[in-house]
Amino acid sequence: LSLNCIAAVESFGMDSYLGYLHEIHPGRESLAYDLIEELRALFVDRFVIALINRKQITSKDFDTKSGSILLKDESRVSLLSKWENEKNAEVYFPLYKKKVPKKIVPYLQAQLLSQFIRGDLPEYAPFTEEV
Repeated sequence: LSLNCIAAVESFGMDSYLGYLHEIHPGRESLAYDLIEELRALFVDRFVIALINRKQITSKDFDTKSGSILLKDESRVSLLSKWENEKNAEVYFPLYKKKVPKKIVPYLQAQLLSQFIRGDLPEYAPFTEEV
């Protein structure tokens, strides 16, 4: 999600290092992290919790070596494959009143954010998933 948000922010001409929620630090793409905050619970947290609940990832998928906990190589491949499938799943985008793949939501939100910053929109509408 991080690279998607960086690309999304920069594709609409915004500086990914100048955030409004995260403090500005050299080398940290604060604006991209701000966008991640909006999407993390709906996309990443929900995905990880579902993997755990479905027992698609367990303690057997990790190695504990030299005090570190690392995802095994074969588990990483499986996890990334599942993540790619998840990003292709569709979600309802309320502003456009249609379903879109999850992977383009960061771009749609970055577009709205850039329009708000430039004064083309009176307010920024954060992404919310209607149930």
